[in-house]
Amino acid sequence: MNKRGSVLAIFFVFITFFTLPSAMTSAMADDLGVYGHVYSIAEPDLLTFIHARLEGFKKTGRLKAMQKAFIHRARAFAMHPPAVTGVHDAATTQTFYFTPHFVLKRSIYDARGNLLYPAGIVINPLDAKTIKKINPYATASAFNEVLFFIDGDDAKQVQWVKQQQKQVTGMYKIILVKGNVAKASQTLGRVYFDLHGVLCHHFGIKAVPAVLKRQGKKLQIKQVALHHIGAAS
Repeated sequence: MNKRGSVLAIFFVFITFFTLPSAMTSAMADDLGVYGHVYSIAEPDLLTFIHARLEGFKKTGRLKAMQKAFIHRARAFAMHPPAVTGVHDAATTQTFYFTPHFVLKRSIYDARGNLLYPAGIVINPLDAKTIKKINPYATASAFNEVLFFIDGDDAKQVQWVKQQQKQVTGMYKIILVKGNVAKASQTLGRVYFDLHGVLCHHFGIKAVPAVLKRQGKKLQIKQVALHHIGAAS
């Protein structure tokens, strides 16, 4: 092979090496056409759909009616919540005690792995000795309120708690387990409602009227049977 032939051979290899991948890529990227029908997305945007629906309700007056119905339901629930389940009128007077303590389930360590509080430690917020196990400078809770639990729909219980208001010397709260909050407030002043029975279920109150007050390191709970208005508490 002469010199000219060698140059042509090298040129041919050079052209093949750089053009073959491009040709393959071009072949792989060929337009193969359209098979079947192609449709654009027909579903409307969700926010656009909601806005259109609200505009439609607004024009027909339905939106205003819905708003009024919602306000009515919310007001009715706030003024007369569902009665606490499992609580009835006291048939007999009964006194029992509740110890407000909790047990630490897991040990607590500081950032360096030092034990701060071991699992199993018992804490009573009304007992200074147990509180000092956590913090030697802490003091026991100064809880001295009296809590009255009544059925706001029972006229006898409402009259009974009015008498208790005159006799109690410290702070107190009246908590409804049933009844109309607005109506009770007109008669008794500020009242609260034990929504979902959180307090009654926690303290074990199953009958009303009931009085909860502190008795040393415990809470005394007295369920009072009302045989007549002005029954002793």
